[in-house]
Amino acid sequence: MPARRQHPSPDARAPDPDPELPRVSSAEWEVAEVVWRAGRPVSSTEIVERLAAHSARHPKTVRTLLHRLVQKRVVVAERRGRMSFFFPRLSRTEYLELETQGLLERVFAGRRIALLLHFLDQANDLSDADLAVLGERIDVLRRGRQA
Repeated sequence: MPARRQHPSPDARAPDPDPELPRVSSAEWEVAEVVWRAGRPVSSTEIVERLAAHSARHPKTVRTLLHRLVQKRVVVAERRGRMSFFFPRLSRTEYLELETQGLLERVFAGRRIALLLHFLDQANDLSDADLAVLGERIDVLRRGRQA
């Protein structure tokens, strides 16, 4: 059995390239979005208040989801007196990159073209404007290779 890699300290800010990064559920994602959007450490009380505007989650449930995000190394908890404050360990972009890489490796054997073709096969609802954006992006990629 291969040796398990050592994980960096929970306070480390660099993304962990570990493909075994635990997946974030949709409920956890909703909480993580509040932390990411805040742009500063936020208390659990503030997170509960921000979620109350569009979600009927019980405060205890939100705190449980925060605890899971800490365990999954997506956010870091810092105690300040009697309150806990939460801030991202991974930015939203970093987490998306890790999730995308994990999906690419697990499902598409690391082949980007297979991933892209899969999404395009499912893209029956793309408008002409959407297709134009895709075409422009492909043109940019081509020009970059020619440079």
